[in-house]
Amino acid sequence: MIFNDPRRTHLLRWFKYLDAQPALEAVRRAHRLAKNKVENERRRRRSCGEGLDAILPAVEEGGVVVRFECSTSSFLHVGQLKELLVNRYFADKHSGHLLLRFNDLRPLSEAGDFVNDIIADLGAIGLSFDRISRVTDHLDAMRHYARQLIQTGNAYMDDAPDDIAEEMKLPLTPSPRRDTRIEVNLERFEAMLMGTGSVEGRWVVRARIDSAPDAEALRDPIILFQSAISGNHSSSSVWPTHYFAGPIVDHCDGVTHVIRTIDSAASKQLYMWFVEQLGLRPPVISYLPRLDIECGPSSHKEVEHLAHEGLIRGWDDPRVGSVRGILARGMTPAALKKHVLDKSEVIIDTTLSWDELWYANRRAIDTVVPRYWAISDIGASVVAKVEGINRIFTSSKPLNKLNAEVGTKLMVYTTHIFLEQVDVLSLVEGEEITLMDFTTAVVRSLIKAPSPQGTVVKSLTLALNPHGNPKLTSKRFHWLPAAAPTAVLGGALTPVVLVKYPRPNYIGQCEVRTPALASPQVGQMRKGDILQFERKGFYVCHGTAPEGGLEFVAIPEGRSPRRRSTVLS
Repeated sequence: MIFNDPRRTHLLRWFKYLDAQPALEAVRRAHRLAKNKVENERRRRRSCGEGLDAILPAVEEGGVVVRFECSTSSFLHVGQLKELLVNRYFADKHSGHLLLRFNDLRPLSEAGDFVNDIIADLGAIGLSFDRISRVTDHLDAMRHYARQLIQTGNAYMDDAPDDIAEEMKLPLTPSPRRDTRIEVNLERFEAMLMGTGSVEGRWVVRARIDSAPDAEALRDPIILFQSAISGNHSSSSVWPTHYFAGPIVDHCDGVTHVIRTIDSAASKQLYMWFVEQLGLRPPVISYLPRLDIECGPSSHKEVEHLAHEGLIRGWDDPRVGSVRGILARGMTPAALKKHVLDKSEVIIDTTLSWDELWYANRRAIDTVVPRYWAISDIGASVVAKVEGINRIFTSSKPLNKLNAEVGTKLMVYTTHIFLEQVDVLSLVEGEEITLMDFTTAVVRSLIKAPSPQGTVVKSLTLALNPHGNPKLTSKRFHWLPAAAPTAVLGGALTPVVLVKYPRPNYIGQCEVRTPALASPQVGQMRKGDILQFERKGFYVCHGTAPEGGLEFVAIPEGRSPRRRSTVLS
């Protein structure tokens, strides 16, 4: 963190000053109370046997059809998982079906079609769906229903320019076209569909609801408009708006239950107005509280801009809040789904904390991933001579001391070992240390010398102390054999590149890449495999690094939600 940098003492003093202000403490107290309210509500609902099941009333088994709708203009984002997981939960619970619907209504979309990428993301986190549909599959039906609204006097054609229409909103001025005769509206509507006459590019269809309601969404909203170009999936240039398309597509797809996050009360009123006026089958509508996401790039435009500037690699960059991005950062699908569903059990708005999410992930992987060692910056490492070893020998050790089922690894003990410079720099002659998975050793001799980077250890000799007690030593070092044939090691030491992002939610040039050597077994890792380099942290394999060897990206370990958070944390 920047607060540990001695060059920023004034900045540290400023933050300490802020941290001591009563106003800031009041904000922290309010934040803690809000978090406690969420936890208390979750415990209450669980104790009452409510949980997620309280979202839907009693339903008929096998008769549930729910849908998850997403845009085709970007990858799947973590914030969308709540709605997706809850819909999947109820489809499974009631032997129903989950419809994956792609909203491809943007005719001028600056992005490509991400349908295949979204399907791949769902597969990566182990989520299935029963059917796929596109909103544009039902364009003809939406034009038919728009015509029906005009015929019944519930819609009209309007040609007010955008600037004039915006001016009419504030004084609640009705459009001059609002009371046009039905026959004239139908004639203009057909001309708009045909793209002929003077109406092309100027007219829209408005629902005739109320010119002066309390909710802006109900002020004669636009339901059809013209676009300068046609979209990728239709030859038409006449497009419906999202509010108009929703109830019609739900009706055409046979959706029985709409479970979605809360936008506003007006959106539900508008939905039901279309259902009533068009004679559609009314679904059961259940709203979910919002799940907000902590800072981090997520929107399509933001991610594309950062990628264009070369600050990130794209949607799969580990710093992006997309599903693909956090999987690349080492998030496990099981931990992700469980944490989001746990957050969904409360009936008030909540915020998804990255610290809590990564902490849940760490707890999920701690006992199931293998543990190895890596020596960073091998060129600056120290080759220590070990007295007390007369010959090379091997021993089998558990890959994870917390779980024997993970397997075993072969440890090779030699007369010379690699140690990290940062570890041995603080040693003094006569000091006793612990060599991990071996025994204690006493520093027999130590030679230090100046270098351009400062003082470094040039030579080190250790004498094994088989009778020593590791619990009495204050320093425990990992190591790698430096004088063993490849055949004995079971393969050569594996060159790796360790990648860290010191500030997880900051996108600037914050990537730190460190070359290292790791145990030979690490060379068998494949892209997506997770391991722990002891004393360094958890890492996920990203395949071959540009520098050569395997690239491993550090997985954030998060923080328990019970820990107090301050400005300096």
